[in-house]
Amino acid sequence: MKTVFTSARRLLMAVAAMLIASTWATAQNTIPCTADEFDFSAYDAIDGKIEGGYNGLGSFRNGYTVTYTLNNTVQQAYTIKFAYKGGHSATTIEFTFTDQDYNEVKASKTVQVVSDWAYTELDVPELAQGDITMVMKFTIPSGTWCCNMKEMSFSAQSSEKYVELPTVAFDLLRYTENQTEQAEDQRTSTALTSFKNGKYVTYLLNNTIENSYLVAFEAGTNRDDASVDVIVTNKETGEEICSQNVPIANTGGWNTTNLYLVELPTLAVDKYVLKLVFNSSATNWTANLYNLQFKDAAALTEAADGNTIKKGSPWSTSGTIKCADKVIDSDRNGAKAVYLASNSKAEAAFNLVVKAATPNQGVQLKVSALTISGDTIATKTLDVAQGSDWNTTEDYIYELGTLPEGYFFVVLDIIKNDNSWAVNIHEIAFVDVTTTAIQSMKNHDCEAVYTTLSGIRTEPAKPGLYIKTAGGKSVKVYVK
Repeated sequence: MKTVFTSARRLLMAVAAMLIASTWATAQNTIPCTADEFDFSAYDAIDGKIEGGYNGLGSFRNGYTVTYTLNNTVQQAYTIKFAYKGGHSATTIEFTFTDQDYNEVKASKTVQVVSDWAYTELDVPELAQGDITMVMKFTIPSGTWCCNMKEMSFSAQSSEKYVELPTVAFDLLRYTENQTEQAEDQRTSTALTSFKNGKYVTYLLNNTIENSYLVAFEAGTNRDDASVDVIVTNKETGEEICSQNVPIANTGGWNTTNLYLVELPTLAVDKYVLKLVFNSSATNWTANLYNLQFKDAAALTEAADGNTIKKGSPWSTSGTIKCADKVIDSDRNGAKAVYLASNSKAEAAFNLVVKAATPNQGVQLKVSALTISGDTIATKTLDVAQGSDWNTTEDYIYELGTLPEGYFFVVLDIIKNDNSWAVNIHEIAFVDVTTTAIQSMKNHDCEAVYTTLSGIRTEPAKPGLYIKTAGGKSVKVYVK
């Protein structure tokens, strides 16, 4: 009898232990949606690797996924906030939520490459009550590693809708206050139309990276007195960060546009209000505004003496062009890169010196300088000589002439007689020809010291781009 009792007690203890273990495991692997801090270690399955030390995720390659079980106690929509950094290129994180009835809800966020932790948010549609399976999939267009993540949290979704900076396409539908007296069908995602004098619209901005920005938009009007006020204030303190009045030129039609740029001061990681006020001298219609964008101010390259274009930050690209900090590489026929530049000198002529290399035949590089409105300032096409490899460069000089004071575009067009890889571009530098071009080596300053771009002292024996130091000042010069 004692033996039977002992056996029964052991069985009950074993069952109890199994139940406790099961309960502990369920609690360990289920994360409440309303948790202040998301426990990344409570995963169900993972293709990548958990990075230790910061309660985060890291070492994810393209296509990797990780799965979590969420315990949702309230049926509602959520806003997810998390920190991210690193990665070889922009990372898209796709969230898929599946409830117990196998209904799916999806949301995704694309984050840029940053060297320090930055924060971002995304809205998730309403989730059902009960256990939810959340799968996160990491995708990058190029490179090996995706971004790292940490400090993720869920909160009930607010009625306030934010536009996240940095962003390229600004969704004009995401306004928070509309004082325009216009019909909703007159508004599109890329245009603001039918505004009268004094009317305005405001947007909420969530800045995730401390950065300087350019605000860009196109506008058209047939009036002579239209303008737009661009005002940015801190959402919490009300402090005015920027206020600029932008006159809108008469283009002869509402859909014929010019491009306008506004430089903002450095914005800290915080939330802001953008207010656009439309002005004219009467109550008539003012101007139509299209394609509002925020651009990283690093995309701006000042055309000062010896300044080098930042190839990793083009205004836009097309074709198969690949831009990095050191080289534009492996471009095929038809590839294009557009760079935004500014000139602070009213009366100065510039050349653009391009260091390029190719082992192939039939390669040409076309360089154009354009006004903001798209008018051609200068354009020239040069043959790129066939060399031994992709890294042994020659210098190619493009005469741009006198550039307008203010903003302009530099456009690179790759031309190839077939669709094979065309050219590597290693450096692009502006040279102020009014002060730095040397017509004859016999007349150069005897006290000047010349070095190569890598810092090796030399006497320029052939035409090329050098650094000239004289009187304590160093400039890039092209020796003819």
